[in-house]
Amino acid sequence: MRLKGFTLIEILVVIGIFSLLFFCSLPSLNCFSAKNRLNIDAKTLSGDLRLLQAKAIAKHEIQSLNSISFSSSGNCLAGGAGTLTLTNKFNQAKKVIVSSLGRIRIE
Repeated sequence: MRLKGFTLIEILVVIGIFSLLFFCSLPSLNCFSAKNRLNIDAKTLSGDLRLLQAKAIAKHEIQSLNSISFSSSGNCLAGGAGTLTLTNKFNQAKKVIVSSLGRIRIE
């Protein structure tokens, strides 16, 4: 009478195939993770700039972060508009653009 189940060789072959697939997909997983992190950082920076803009409007005073400054009306001051570029180790880039009217967008 033969017992039902898998032999040790069959289990080791399946584990070997799964580990090979895992290690082949690891570089693309790292790239995906870095791109996702870059998107999160760009959205966070955009949100921080919008919060700064709201503070400038609420407090009726100039608020600034690095080279970007918002007036009490929410518009950028002269020379306060610009582009902030974020890059990761895979040379992928995201731009956070602030227009002179105070509009903030991500490209």
